Amino acid sequence: MDIIEVLQRTLEKNRDKVLFAYLFGSLADGRGGPLSDVDVAVFLADETASDHWDARLSLQADFSRALRRNDVDVLILNQTHNLMLLDEIIRRGVVLLDQDRQAREDFELKVLHRAIDFKTQRAAIVGF
Repeated sequence: MDIIEVLQRTLEKNRDKVLFAYLFGSLADGRGGPLSDVDVAVFLADETASDHWDARLSLQADFSRALRRNDVDVLILNQTHNLMLLDEIIRRGVVLLDQDRQAREDFELKVLHRAIDFKTQRAAIVGF
């Protein structure tokens, strides 16, 4: 069983916590090697939770156990404000779980519009 299948199986067991999720980074875009870590971005179902730390740690432990490795990083999309990272995840990531397609597409559209605006403004200011 490959990494994507193991992650998807683990996410299925956490359907109550996660609306959608992506594999991102070097393993998602084919640049992964033996020293690559596993980067997973999740959008939690409970957006109102003030602290997603417990959910992040629980998911990270579940992924690590299922993959039998300790180099799994979990990013909570609900709390991530790094626009360029979000843009990269959406453009190059692999969707692992999609329980609410409309919510995922709305999130992606919002991020992509903000990223385009940011890139346009940056180009006007710095010239590239």
